[in-house]
Amino acid sequence: MTPWLVIERLLVYRDAVHQVDEQAIVLEVLPADALYRDLVLAGAPDTADMIDLLVDAAARQVHVRVPDGPPGGTPLPPRATQRVLAYYGTQVDTCEVP
Repeated sequence: MTPWLVIERLLVYRDAVHQVDEQAIVLEVLPADALYRDLVLAGAPDTADMIDLLVDAAARQVHVRVPDGPPGGTPLPPRATQRVLAYYGTQVDTCEVP
């Protein structure tokens, strides 16, 4: 895994996506846009109807965290990674560059 400069943590639920900080405090609640369903269909493991993701958009990497798994998570399957990065680009990373 490459060194990560900025990691976003997203908790994906059926009806919403929570962007959280290191202590899992909610920073923003975003629309789900079928992300949960798409990730499950693409092979992402869900735990208690939630998918815990670490997103490094610059490196185009997404890892999923599961209980008793490694703290940095494991890579998502490619199709699921592409779906998360597409979602991230439209819903989370909404900064405008002049």
